[in-house]
Amino acid sequence: MMEGMRIPVQGTFDVALARNLLRKRVAEKGWQPAYRARASAALTALTELILLSQAPAVLDIDLVEERSKTGVRLVCEIHWRAAKGVWLEQARVQLSRAADELQIEDRPTMTRVVASVWIKEGEQ
Repeated sequence: MMEGMRIPVQGTFDVALARNLLRKRVAEKGWQPAYRARASAALTALTELILLSQAPAVLDIDLVEERSKTGVRLVCEIHWRAAKGVWLEQARVQLSRAADELQIEDRPTMTRVVASVWIKEGEQ
């Protein structure tokens, strides 16, 4: 089962809104504070990348509850206005620290990022 939210990100207010919505939804699930912090760190890294791109984007936040995996999946497509090389590498480093799975599909006109943070034993 998957529950999702779509949040347009254009400025820092949207980042705060996304982070608060994520925290609220994860808290409603009863997932532990340590997990909430990891999920929030991944969301922050991804929304910072969106802001650095200098182009608005929509962030999909999916709460995933499947047999084998439970947690949060963050997905966005970034259409760059700024030079992406430095920012994309920085985001890759930050997201790889916060996310359990990271997929970055870089194309000439856009970058698709999927970051998943799965609940580990003791975090549920």
